This record gives sequence, structure tokens and C-alpha cells, in this order.
Amino acid sequence: MSETVVYVVLGQARPEDAAEDAAPVNVSVMLTAEDADAAVDAAYDALEEDGFDDIQLDQVGEIDEVPDNELKAPYEAAVAGEIAIIEYTE
Repeated sequence: MSETVVYVVLGQARPEDAAEDAAPVNVSVMLTAEDADAAVDAAYDALEEDGFDDIQLDQVGEIDEVPDNELKAPYEAAVAGEIAIIEYTE
């Protein structure tokens, strides 16, 4: 039995309702996928579906252990098969 791999994909995207000249915000997407390429594709699709434009994804990595901070809930959602999008507004 294989262990579930949680990927985190980092990048920038502009919320659909932001002004056309607004700067993109930093985003993280946590999800499970077969491999890193599939994780990037799924993250891009999820951001589009959630109303983001001008999506640029820069990094992908694996999370090795359960976070013990505010990222624990998104991590657990990813383990449960959901896609967690975290938007950083500052």
C-alpha cells in the first residue's frame, strides 16, 4: 500500500474580482496527486475554477510531515482528497 503524498504548489495569481492592474497575490495549493506534474496541473485548474486569473506557478514540493501550525487544516483537507487553496493578501 502506498503512502499518500501531499504536494504544495506555490505561485501567484490575481483574483478575478481584482482590478485589471492589481498585482497578483501569493497562493499555495495543497493537494494529493500521482506525481508533481499532475499536482501542478490540478492546482492550476483549481485556481481557475476558484476565480483566479494570470496564474503563474513557480514551485512544487512534497510535505513530509503534518504541519503543527495554521497549515494543519489545509494539509488534512488535502489528505482527505480535497484541494486547499491558501491566498496570502499581505
